[in-house]
Amino acid sequence: MLTENTKPRPSRTAPLNLTHLCFEIKNIAIREGLPGRGGASSGASRTAPGGSPKTPHAAPSAEILQMALDALPNTPGGAFDSRDKWVHLAHAVKGAAVASGIEAEARKGFVQWSLQWGGDPDEPGRVWDGITDAATGWGTIMRTLEAVNPAGHASVKLAIAEAAYAGQAATNAAAIKCSPFAPVRPIASRQIPPRAWLYGFTTIKGFVSFLVAPGGVGKSALMMVEAVAMATGRELLSGEKPVRTLRVWMHNAEDDQDEMDRRLTATLLHFRLTDADLNGNLFMTSGRDMKLQLARMGRDGPEIIPSVVDALVERLLSQKIDVLILDPLGALHTLPENSNEAANLLSGALREIAHRAGVAVVVLHHAGKAAATDMDAAGAGASRGASAFVDAARVVRQLVRMTGKEAAQFGIAEADRRDFLRVENGKANLARADNGRWLRMVDVPLANGAGLWPLGDRVGVVERWTPPTANPGTASDLARVQAAIMASPRRFRASQRSPDWIGWLMADVLALDTGGPSARKEDRTPAQAGALARVRAMVACWVQSGGLVERHERDDESRKSWIYVFAGQPAVLLGPDGTDADGDAENAE
Repeated sequence: MLTENTKPRPSRTAPLNLTHLCFEIKNIAIREGLPGRGGASSGASRTAPGGSPKTPHAAPSAEILQMALDALPNTPGGAFDSRDKWVHLAHAVKGAAVASGIEAEARKGFVQWSLQWGGDPDEPGRVWDGITDAATGWGTIMRTLEAVNPAGHASVKLAIAEAAYAGQAATNAAAIKCSPFAPVRPIASRQIPPRAWLYGFTTIKGFVSFLVAPGGVGKSALMMVEAVAMATGRELLSGEKPVRTLRVWMHNAEDDQDEMDRRLTATLLHFRLTDADLNGNLFMTSGRDMKLQLARMGRDGPEIIPSVVDALVERLLSQKIDVLILDPLGALHTLPENSNEAANLLSGALREIAHRAGVAVVVLHHAGKAAATDMDAAGAGASRGASAFVDAARVVRQLVRMTGKEAAQFGIAEADRRDFLRVENGKANLARADNGRWLRMVDVPLANGAGLWPLGDRVGVVERWTPPTANPGTASDLARVQAAIMASPRRFRASQRSPDWIGWLMADVLALDTGGPSARKEDRTPAQAGALARVRAMVACWVQSGGLVERHERDDESRKSWIYVFAGQPAVLLGPDGTDADGDAENAE
């Protein structure tokens, strides 16, 4: 039998249907402590899609929650005549209140709001107290308000924005007022601590550096060599030496541990090192085993995943890491990369890690599709996504594959061209950008053949490569060119744009296929472009040495003065015994 205190709230719809009746009996059972399935429910799922309990979103404040309730019409004949809808909203209000720590104020406001409809004055409180596991919160309140009172919804959103602005404004003002402010004091240059470069001029303590390249060019191979160099304290790539033995953490979010082990082993083999040389200074983790995600798209936009930055900083400090390598950036977040807002947020997290942990952070990143076709022209802007990524880094290097023209110039076969790479420093805020450094990819056999794979693996390892010096031509070449100049009735110009350029004569005399003066630049083959570059180098070298001389002379036909090239000091041809044609020993000039 129902007592006066347990009487259900008067029905908001008539007649009372079976669903409502069951709901009322369930609430009575809960209040009387009878065995059953649980507390008051609105029928909403209490679990997230993955099976974990839902966490209601908090109300911004008690005042704004009350404002939202006031904007929800609750009179007979309104949106909340249905008890299900009323109880569902009760869950949302309590969930939002509990999440924000304002349950007492919210209970009072909900009871007062409910009494506008009439009925048993104790019923709102009993329903509120019977809710023990609300699965909805502020989001449900706002969606309900938007459906029943769009103007009220807009007013609440405006109040939220104004409150957030006021809070942020107060925080900003306090930060500025509390910051030290005084005229600069005299300081000697020797008192300023030097920048803490850890590896060459590419990796610096407390800052973020980027290495950008198209996929498959060799970013990870280069980074492995640099990581081993830092961990062993060795200069493996000439010109780039670690300041001391460094502790390095390399995290590859794409490759598994076996692939990383292959790359490390090949690097050690190629440079004749062993695990003992690492001395426990190199740490490698794989994204297959440790899911490292820095940022994601949340309900309100881009957000840093909670606690990840703190956990990384704690690990870096506890293990005394000097350099953190993250490969590649795209696998470490789920943000829209073309959004500068998202890029700034993620870049800020990387800078915070570098600053708080006192480490150098090196990030490997893919080039954009357009930039990948011409990395030289793209420069520091080759990085995929928003420009904010590049703006946040102090050093941005690009890895560029050798072009066909460069291969022809250096005498590299087209089939081998892909093995040669150039590292360009397109942005160096803290140091002058270096000239490009050449690398070569070599195959290192691991001798790990077994079973169905008797040949085992061959892994690419990068090493420093020095291009051959351009051959300016021999004394015999110069002698032949001088003879051709003196035998010709024509005069030869110094400008390549002229059909009478001296270089065209030299190419004919030395049988070098440059394509000739009529060939357009874009139509020349790589071999022809290389031959033309060699001719230009010979002209410059011989003019500088005096084998060719330049003079301004007037052209009678055009009545203009041009720079012409003539034979200069005769070439000295030496015999096999080191003497010239007159039998004198070789002497200078």
